[in-house]
Amino acid sequence: MNLTQLMISPNNMEYDNESTSMLQGAFYATASYKKPSFNFFREEATFDFNQLLYSIDDITEIKVLKDNNLVGIKNSEEFITNKNPNSPTNRICNSLLQRERLKFMLQYSIVL
Repeated sequence: MNLTQLMISPNNMEYDNESTSMLQGAFYATASYKKPSFNFFREEATFDFNQLLYSIDDITEIKVLKDNNLVGIKNSEEFITNKNPNSPTNRICNSLLQRERLKFMLQYSIVL
């Protein structure tokens, strides 16, 4: 655990604000000697991820899926959901790991 500096644990579900035990949502944690504490991640600004992210064509997508021996998932509901830039997992990854934010974390907060 001490080697891990940043953990992101999403399950591609929206936060359940009614529950006292947070089992769904996208959480992050940093290293801890005792027990890592997973935190909520909520972006203050709203981003248009469709503008921030590059789109890929169908040929490239199939090529990547073939390379990973996963062509069979192309039309599955889960794959289509996971490609959505506004899904909970994509929001935390695209927001928390934006180039400038990641650069800031590497420079000032992550010990290498």
